Amino acid sequence: MVKKLTKFLVFIISFFSFLTIPRQILAAVDPPTTAPVKPTGIYNPVLPKSLSDTSGPTFLQNVLQLGIRLFFVAGAIVFFFMLLIGGIKWISAGGDKARLEGAQKQITHALVGLAILLSTFAIIGLIGYLFGIDLLKITLPTL
Repeated sequence: MVKKLTKFLVFIISFFSFLTIPRQILAAVDPPTTAPVKPTGIYNPVLPKSLSDTSGPTFLQNVLQLGIRLFFVAGAIVFFFMLLIGGIKWISAGGDKARLEGAQKQITHALVGLAILLSTFAIIGLIGYLFGIDLLKITLPTL
């Protein structure tokens, strides 16, 4: 029962996250501040105008920023479901010591994962504060 529920939740989360990735990439693109320049080289006419006018480094910056955001969101979602499933296992243990210990371990692992996720976010903020580098907004040098 728990395995089927876990598989179903993983499928739903992955399905909806893959649906939102292109929308988030499109939303992360800043509108051009000057008149759009017609591309002189190779460009993809299938992409929307906001993406076809961006340069390669700008597009890569947007993808990296989205990847970092998705990492944190996915980590929070995984924590929530691990904690939820661990709680369900704990409730359904029915006095069985082995199942109760397994549920306790799962809850402990979920909390350790959340601590790692939050400490990563804090370290990124600390690096940004001390060195003036905003790792959540990546800027790549251009040629």
